[in-house]
Amino acid sequence: MYDLMSNNPNPVMKLDQLQKNIVTLGFSDDKHFMYSGGEDCSVRVWDMRTAKTKAHRLTTVGAAVNCVTLHPNQVCHSSNSN
Repeated sequence: MYDLMSNNPNPVMKLDQLQKNIVTLGFSDDKHFMYSGGEDCSVRVWDMRTAKTKAHRLTTVGAAVNCVTLHPNQVCHSSNSN
């Protein structure tokens, strides 16, 4: 990911986990989270407050993802399975 508003030619973040094209991308209103969907049949939520290149949340579906939107309450929850 590059900052197009700066003169820095280096990426500000590398999303190493991705192996196919991202088709849709968005940000939460507070810019804390980025969400993406793509040809790898996955929806990812990225925590922009950390330097991690791994998605905060990952959901896999049965086909390529063409559109992703954030719920109006803009809350990102984590859950653990037991």
